[in-house]
Amino acid sequence: MKAPHLPAPRPVLWPLRPLGSAAVWTNSDDSRTIVTINHAPLAQVTPEMLAWWYGHVSGTMKYAGQNWPRYLVWHPLDHIAYDVTSPATDGVVGPGARLHITEALGRDVDQLIDIHVGVEQIDTQAAIISKRMLGTSIIRLENEFTPYDGGTRYVTRLCIGDTTPLAHLFLNRMANERAFPAPKLAAWIRHHIEEIGNLENFLPDRPLPLPRRPRALTHPASLHRAAAEADLVAVGVVVDDLANAVLVGLAIGRLDAALGDRGDARVKVVDEDRHLVMPGVFGPQLDNDEPVFGQLPDRLDVVREERRRPTEEPFVPVRRDLVVPHRHLRKQVKSHKASYELSVA
Repeated sequence: MKAPHLPAPRPVLWPLRPLGSAAVWTNSDDSRTIVTINHAPLAQVTPEMLAWWYGHVSGTMKYAGQNWPRYLVWHPLDHIAYDVTSPATDGVVGPGARLHITEALGRDVDQLIDIHVGVEQIDTQAAIISKRMLGTSIIRLENEFTPYDGGTRYVTRLCIGDTTPLAHLFLNRMANERAFPAPKLAAWIRHHIEEIGNLENFLPDRPLPLPRRPRALTHPASLHRAAAEADLVAVGVVVDDLANAVLVGLAIGRLDAALGDRGDARVKVVDEDRHLVMPGVFGPQLDNDEPVFGQLPDRLDVVREERRRPTEEPFVPVRRDLVVPHRHLRKQVKSHKASYELSVA
C-alpha cells in the first residue's frame, strides 16, 4: 500500500500532554489485547462539547490565524485525513456513519494507521467506533466520558480482537500482529494521550450557538390583563391647594409588582366624594409628597406648605372626628377642648 502524503505540521500552540499524565493498563484476555487509558481530567470541557466534537470533526475551524480542518488541529503533528465516506441517516456523523481515518504516529509513516471504521455511538456518554471483518470486531475503540468538577473524566478502551469463533481461529492474531504490533501500539498510546489532552485547549473556546433572544416586553398599556389588587398602590393627591383624600390606583406594568416601580400610570379614582380632612398616619409611606398642616382651630382652612423641617409622617389621610357631615345640611361642628356645640347657620 502506497504511503499517503504527510502534510506539513501545523503550529502547536500548547504543550502536548506527556505519557505520564494518564494511567495506562494493558491486558491480554483469550488472545485479545485490551488497553485502558484513564486520562487526566479535561478542564472546562463538558460531555456535551465532546458529543458535538465527535459529530463535527469533519468540519473546519479558525486556528493560528487560518481556517484548518478540525482533524488537523486535533493533533497538529500526526493527523493526516478524516473522511466521512458514508454519513448517518440524518446526514451527520452518528451511529451508522462510515469513516476513513489516516494518521502517522509520531509523524512516522512507518507507524501509519489507515483504517475504515463504522460509528456505533456518539452522545454525551461515549463515542465508539469499530473495524469489523466477517462479522467480527477486530478493532474497537471506546471513548467514555462523565462530568467532573466543571470538566470531564475521560476513559479510553482499545479492544484488539473479539470473542467469536473466527476471532479465536485467526482474526485476533492478525489484528495483534498486523494492525497493532507492539511498537505501533506503544506509539498509538502516546499519540492518543496527546490528542485527547489537546481537546481542552480549543474546545472551551468553541463558539456555542447563541441563546435565543428573549421576546421584548410590550408596553404596559398593551398588556391584556386587568390590574390585580396587588398591582395597586394608594397615594395622596393635592387638588386645588387642599389635601384631597383621594385613593388612586396605579397599575404596575409588569408581571411582578414592585413597590417603587409604578410603570405605566393609569389613575383610577376610587372615592372622589370623601370628606376633606387633615392628613394623618395610615399604613406605609407610598409617596414622597411633603406633608402639610392647617390653621387651627377649625382645621378647615386652606392648607399651606410647612416651613419647618419636613416630618417623617406619610401623606395618606384618615378620617377624623371633626368633619362637615354634609354641605346641604348647613351644619357646622365646632369644638373647644372636650365639649361640642351644634349651631345652625
